[in-house]
Amino acid sequence: MVVDVVVLWADVADKDWQHRRAAALGREPSDDVGATNEWDTLRYLLRGIDRHCPWVRRIHLVTPGQTPDWLDPDAGVVVVDQESLLPPGQPPSFNSMAIEANLDRIPGLAEHFLYFNDDMLVVKPTRLEDVFPRGLPAGFAIHNAGTGTGAWSHWVLNAVGIINSVFDKRSVMRRRPGQWFSPRYGRHLLRNIALLPWDSFTGFFEPHLPMALERRTFAEVRAAAPREMARTTEARFRSLECVIPFVYRYWQLCTGRFTPVSPDRYGRFFEIRADAIDAIERELARPRGHFLCLNDNGEAHGADLRERVGRALEAALPGASRFERSRHDGQSISALP
Repeated sequence: MVVDVVVLWADVADKDWQHRRAAALGREPSDDVGATNEWDTLRYLLRGIDRHCPWVRRIHLVTPGQTPDWLDPDAGVVVVDQESLLPPGQPPSFNSMAIEANLDRIPGLAEHFLYFNDDMLVVKPTRLEDVFPRGLPAGFAIHNAGTGTGAWSHWVLNAVGIINSVFDKRSVMRRRPGQWFSPRYGRHLLRNIALLPWDSFTGFFEPHLPMALERRTFAEVRAAAPREMARTTEARFRSLECVIPFVYRYWQLCTGRFTPVSPDRYGRFFEIRADAIDAIERELARPRGHFLCLNDNGEAHGADLRERVGRALEAALPGASRFERSRHDGQSISALP
């Protein structure tokens, strides 16, 4: 079975990128566009893939015309200009969801692939069977209730709306009850039981971890919701009308094209905060799941937190991978100026 990896990345500290973004917004450049490169997680993501996922055929790094300065151009990572995935003539996009809606257009992409954000890591040895068991994407058909707070909830609701427009919840669950009430879900089964009375899907449990996807799913979603997906693609910046890429995972759940796995053994999600650093350090030192997401919530972080995250990452994934220019550069981000 051939499996690729796709990673979406942008260097938001790049002044040229900041100027282009500001010009598209019609305002002066600003440094308040995010701090997602502060933790250098892309470097550690590639280290984890190199060491823990020997079955990966190819890594596609999708960027806005940028390449990390430490990336070895001859090591085999295929850098894809994100604008090449968008319709001809469309202005440059600063909307990650527009790019994610067109990942299936990556030239040479395998039918089966793992999609990572650049804040996700592989933290322990991972077999192909852990992410595509029985030749199908790993998944967990677990219900959730929408909270209705913030833009995130709007994007999720847009995805759930597409699912409800195509699939009947009760029919889907009756057709494959073993996938919706798998004992692998453990305590999460309580969500499915509690939300059974609702006739339509109210949402899906979303741990925000790497997604095992099939390329054909993108075309199916695009055919089922052409207006919604076109609107997402055309939005140069995130808007409340955009559809979050979780829709592809939700679609696979409702078509039955997945194998149930334990969410707790799959991975864990953390926001990088001072009150979470102890748990982050423990998880990196003794990971319970295969994957870890270290999400930057946009808050300002002190030097102590930065140093502790850097040390924990370097201890978990020490030394350069074959994708880095210097095989002998063991410098962690805690040592960077």
